[in-house]
Amino acid sequence: MLKGNKESDFRIAEPAEIFATKAIACANRSKSRDWLDLYVLMNSKDFNFFDFHDVFSRMGNPLGFDIASEKLCQANPGPNDEGYLHLMDTPPTLEEIRSFFTEGFSEYRRFTGLTSLFRHD
Repeated sequence: MLKGNKESDFRIAEPAEIFATKAIACANRSKSRDWLDLYVLMNSKDFNFFDFHDVFSRMGNPLGFDIASEKLCQANPGPNDEGYLHLMDTPPTLEEIRSFFTEGFSEYRRFTGLTSLFRHD
């Protein structure tokens, strides 16, 4: 919940705010629940790889985009990762998440001509 306005002390975050928060989180940590949230949001067709890049562009943080996209493409949970399988009835596998982001970012980079500090595709 976020600070509210005159009508209410608190409010629920809008989907675009959740999307941006999850994108930023991926640049700062690597948690499978964040990958799942972005996977679901981006597969819903409400958000795409342009939106993901735009989060970091608005912040003036192109390195954050590279870091977050690399972590999503690796989708390699750490030993203390809480997991995500309990969050959905039929969750995607880590390989499905990894493939979705690897293919999506690769196509985005080809389309835009952006290069990465980490990937050379």
